[in-house]
Amino acid sequence: MVCTKDIEEITEIITVLRPLEAATKELCGEQYVSSSMVIPIVHILQTKIDEATTSQILSTQLKNALKFEFSLSKMLTKISEEIKSYEETSESSSDSSNATHEYAVGRLTDGPLLLWNDMSTVYSTLSKVALKYLSTVATSVPSERLFSKAGLIMNQQRNRLTNEKLNMLLFLQSVDERF
Repeated sequence: MVCTKDIEEITEIITVLRPLEAATKELCGEQYVSSSMVIPIVHILQTKIDEATTSQILSTQLKNALKFEFSLSKMLTKISEEIKSYEETSESSSDSSNATHEYAVGRLTDGPLLLWNDMSTVYSTLSKVALKYLSTVATSVPSERLFSKAGLIMNQQRNRLTNEKLNMLLFLQSVDERF
């Protein structure tokens, strides 16, 4: 039988895990490069998990374990080391004292890849690192969806479909409905 203490503990666990649900939904987007959102989402997760009030033992242990796992310092240390390695190999760093610095400003409506590609003349080192990490898709949902559709099309009744026909059917299903 479920008692009041169990309900309170489950409620606190749900409160601690709710930011993870929101982050998971945000990172499963297909219309944008979701890896560009990893650091901001981790920061928000840390903040939301810190704000969650817990009084039960299990929910407090879960909260502390999640706070340890979402350490931004690990990610930022790796990225800063990579920036330093780019700066050491860059020949333009010796001429930077004589150069005048321009400040590029991007629009929030632009995609992060286009933005960093445009800013590569101003921030060459940082744009190399950004383009390396932002081009990575943070989710496997699109490829899993494609394999699922291929499995539904290529069944026992349609086992004689050629590769070309299968590719055409998959392409036609992937075209947006408004076209």
